[in-house]
Amino acid sequence: MNIDKYIFKGYPKQNVPEKRFLIRFENLDILKRLSGYEVAEMVDCQVSDEVRTRKISIKGKEHYFRTKEELEEPISKEAFEESCENMHHLYRLVYRTRYAFSDGILSAAILAGIPVTSEDARGIFMMLDTFDLWKDFGILTVKGAKVSELNNFDLPEIEILKEITDDKTYCTKSMATIDYTSFLE
Repeated sequence: MNIDKYIFKGYPKQNVPEKRFLIRFENLDILKRLSGYEVAEMVDCQVSDEVRTRKISIKGKEHYFRTKEELEEPISKEAFEESCENMHHLYRLVYRTRYAFSDGILSAAILAGIPVTSEDARGIFMMLDTFDLWKDFGILTVKGAKVSELNNFDLPEIEILKEITDDKTYCTKSMATIDYTSFLE
């Protein structure tokens, strides 16, 4: 099971190509131009090197998951809270807000004021994660069969700093490490 697929409508199937980008933004007021995206408040708990638990709050409902070796399973609220109490001493909780855009490139076109009349823009899914650890920075994930064709990807008022698709510095496990030294420091 994939957490995001379970939570967000329109999420692509697993093993779909993706690209991740480190971004900078002044504010997220630009999102007011869009409709049809979902927002989730998330808390990640890195229990050990191999296990993570997560609380996801979306539309007033809370969901809890455990991830081990990239396999995710639903758990109870009590199991999540217990994992937080027993979290490895080298880790901290990671708080994030996730914005999910099931229409992907269509949202990007709307933000840019570009009319999209072709179906070619469909089939892309975007997620923007903002973190309590960082101010004015986030991670944009773009998924879909045509992701490999994205080279010059621009969003107004959002600066794409670099592609971080395979950079482990920006994974949840790294950010959860107490001595995590961010690119911002």
